[in-house]
Amino acid sequence: LGELQAANIELHDFDQKLLTEAMPKFQEICYHNDDNWLEQLQSTCASAGIALVYTPSIPKAPIYGASRWIKNKKTPLIQLTDRGKDYNSFWFSFYHELAHIRLHKKSESFVSSTSKIVQDKTKEKEADDFAIKQLFPNDKQKEVEKMSPYTPASIMQLGEKMSIHPSIIVSQLQREKKVAYNNVDFNKLKVRVEFNNLVLT
Repeated sequence: LGELQAANIELHDFDQKLLTEAMPKFQEICYHNDDNWLEQLQSTCASAGIALVYTPSIPKAPIYGASRWIKNKKTPLIQLTDRGKDYNSFWFSFYHELAHIRLHKKSESFVSSTSKIVQDKTKEKEADDFAIKQLFPNDKQKEVEKMSPYTPASIMQLGEKMSIHPSIIVSQLQREKKVAYNNVDFNKLKVRVEFNNLVLT
């Protein structure tokens, strides 16, 4: 399915240098969250030779993302779902799969899932570490910790100062149990990610 979607994307030949140059653009897209951010991200990936496709999640398929090489191992494919409908989860999955493309062998395929899929723990940790570094690096985590107790206004201020979208900061604080998941005021800062339709053309 991902390959069918990828067939309709105009791609540059894959180039690690172009991918490195695109990294700041990824962060810019994440921070600004423009109305067409999904299209911006897909286009930026394509300019570096990566086919990025979006597939609506299926209830009984607990998959966040996958990555593999297609077209005789010439083209990297990243396939993301909207499982969890969460901005932080989406971007973590994106960077996680991107790490597999950057760091690991073309012969390997990777799937990020809540099910008990047998995976290489070392490579998965490398991908997780890469994703965390890109999404919410340690120095910025420490800066956020200094601002406790938190308010929506302080989160907005921090987001602007660090160029990190407030949705990312709130989700990270919720994961660390520093902000309640049911806190309405903080949840208003979060972005919902949902792919309404599967587009193949």
